[in-house]
Amino acid sequence: MKSRLIRLLIIFASYILLFIIAKFVFLATNAELYPDLNLKGIFSILFNGYRMDQSMAAYLTAVPALLMATSIWCYPKLWIDKCMTAWRYISAFLIVLTVALDSVLYSYWQFKLDTTPIFYFLSSPSAAMASVSTWVAVMGTVGVVALGIGAGYALGFLWKIPALSRFYDIRRRLTASATMLLVFGVLFIAIRGGVTVSTMNPSSAYFSTNSRMNHAAVNPMFSLMYSAMHSSDFSKQFRYFDNDSDLSAAIKALNEPDESASDTTFIKLRDGVDKPDVYIIILESFSSHLMPSLGGDSVAMHYDSIAREGVLFDNFYANSFRTDRAIPSILSGYPAQPSTSVMKFVDKAEQLPSISQSLVEKAGYRSGYYYGGDINFVNQKAYLVSSKFETIISDSDFPLNERLSKWGAHDDRLWQRVWADVKNDNDSQPKLTVIQTSSSHEPFEVPFQSHRFDNQRAVAFEYADSCMGAFVDSLKATPRWDRSLLVIVPDHWGAFPKGLIDPVERHKIPLVITGGAVDSSCTGSRIRTVGVQSDIAATLLGLLSVDASEFTMSKNMFDNHSAHYAFFCEPDFAAIISPADTTIISTREDRVIGGDDGNARYVKAFLQNLYNNLDEL
Repeated sequence: MKSRLIRLLIIFASYILLFIIAKFVFLATNAELYPDLNLKGIFSILFNGYRMDQSMAAYLTAVPALLMATSIWCYPKLWIDKCMTAWRYISAFLIVLTVALDSVLYSYWQFKLDTTPIFYFLSSPSAAMASVSTWVAVMGTVGVVALGIGAGYALGFLWKIPALSRFYDIRRRLTASATMLLVFGVLFIAIRGGVTVSTMNPSSAYFSTNSRMNHAAVNPMFSLMYSAMHSSDFSKQFRYFDNDSDLSAAIKALNEPDESASDTTFIKLRDGVDKPDVYIIILESFSSHLMPSLGGDSVAMHYDSIAREGVLFDNFYANSFRTDRAIPSILSGYPAQPSTSVMKFVDKAEQLPSISQSLVEKAGYRSGYYYGGDINFVNQKAYLVSSKFETIISDSDFPLNERLSKWGAHDDRLWQRVWADVKNDNDSQPKLTVIQTSSSHEPFEVPFQSHRFDNQRAVAFEYADSCMGAFVDSLKATPRWDRSLLVIVPDHWGAFPKGLIDPVERHKIPLVITGGAVDSSCTGSRIRTVGVQSDIAATLLGLLSVDASEFTMSKNMFDNHSAHYAFFCEPDFAAIISPADTTIISTREDRVIGGDDGNARYVKAFLQNLYNNLDEL
């Protein structure tokens, strides 16, 4: 058994070595794009890309591991050797091919290898190859084949050491089989990227605000595989309008402002405050049903109190049902999609505007993101880095004894970390701080003893609410409060009470804007304008007098020249709420499942236009 374990370790290490070499090939091929690259940068690329290289190496090692497991009970040496040789050359050729394509195409496309070239080639081989001369195509093919054969031949020297031993005793075979099961378990963990909630994804290699550095760290073979498993042809989804002019007419009619339905209440900043510190607080799974001021239960009493003292939007909705869809909605003004999440597609998410990028580049802000969980979940880290967040705090920044939740660090620890950084920040430069909570997420297990509720779900929300309230109270007790602007919003539909069936009630959430930077004439007011999470970007930037023109799918809720409606969706339906009516359509079948049939075309137009935009990103 020892010989098999040693050989598997050698095979795994040889794949890692090839992927390290691949990174140098990529950097050398695209040297003009990395003019300032130094040894520290190269080390960062190798270090941050290692986990993904390890995951891909584990995928490739699984086949030899299966062959060796088979050889414990059946030892036809010649057959095993032939299969190992075949896999050695196949895997070597695949690595060389993906590295070559990635290295060459990157200088043109500026994103990592995905299924795009395959899609182009399969849809039209002649068009895909039209811009490549015959000589280049032939030489490229010969080069890839030659390098693949050379890499496979080189691996052969390593893969035969040591020679495999043969088993005769049944007990040794059983022991060896049990050991191989453990090996497969280790390979599975490596493939998955660890034992945390999130699985391996391209976001895991992101570490820099320079997207090219991140791209150099991403394993091209993994990027291609991940794209193949997660890609969709968005241009073929939700095709309700055959004629572009009909689609444009419907979109124009939908976005026609209804001034009579617009709220005339505006929020303004206190005199003398033009660049306040901005805190965007994203509360996990909160809903309007937690707050008495919105007709709900007396659970989130801190949130309710803050809402009564600040400005409460009581006709506000969540775009979607999951955090990965909510984050781009809130921070990029990009509506959620029923069949996918833009954050899963790193190359598309990188194209989105963001509140952070606008404030950093246009208003001189610093920015930070705080989350107690795994920041790599569904490529979130890649999205945040691309959004120009300079500081990103996640579960790995907390000691192990504070990561006691399934999702990482509990909210009290998260808020303590935020407060410690805020309290010790003496820089006069304005700052955007985004805090994403997690304790009010299933399984709702929190380190908190409630004196008011026995229901664990309610207890979790009471706990999360108290942690947020303690931070706000601490901030109020300092001079910082006078230059603080807080935007508090749930991340998606509400998880309280359990089992909300009505889509509108499920997606209705409270948005609160408060802080000492808000003029006292505005405090205590309620805004009836219909809004949705994707409207936060244009509304907030408008309040701060920062240009938001690139947020084309976000609406300023205080602009009477803008239409006011809320689009939200789940995999089974899409809906639009306007001041006049609510319309819900099924995304599985062409029918209206709620509201006015005559307005269904607006929901369909919005959905088709959204997927057109997603396809073009």
